[in-house]
Amino acid sequence: MKNRYVKWAFIIPLLWWVYLFFTTQIVVVFDAASYEDLGKMIVHQGWGEFFRTGPNREPMFPALVALSMDLGKCWGISYYYPLKMIGTFFLLLTMVFSYRLMRMLSIPERWRVWLFFI
Repeated sequence: MKNRYVKWAFIIPLLWWVYLFFTTQIVVVFDAASYEDLGKMIVHQGWGEFFRTGPNREPMFPALVALSMDLGKCWGISYYYPLKMIGTFFLLLTMVFSYRLMRMLSIPERWRVWLFFI
C-alpha cells in the first residue's frame, strides 16, 4: 500500500511536467538574453573566448544553453526543447534525492509522499 502512494507521488508531478513541457513557451528577455548570448559564444567561439572576455556570470547555465544549442542543431529542432528536457531531468533528480534524504532521516512514509505536493 505504501509503495503505491510513493509511485503516485512521482507519477503525478511527472505528468504535470510533461504537460508543461509541451505547453510552455520560453521567453528570452532581460537576464535570459545575456545567458543566450553567452551560450552562443561558447558554441561558436569556444570556452577560451568565454573566459577571455572577463568574468561572465556563472559558467554552468551558459554551458547548459550551449549544450542545448548543440543538441538542437544535431536533432534539427529549436534549442528550447533540449533546454526544457534538461530542466525536467533536474526536477526529477531533485525529487529522487529529496525522497532518499527523507528516507535517510527516517521521516514517516505518509509525510514523505505529502511533502512532494506542498
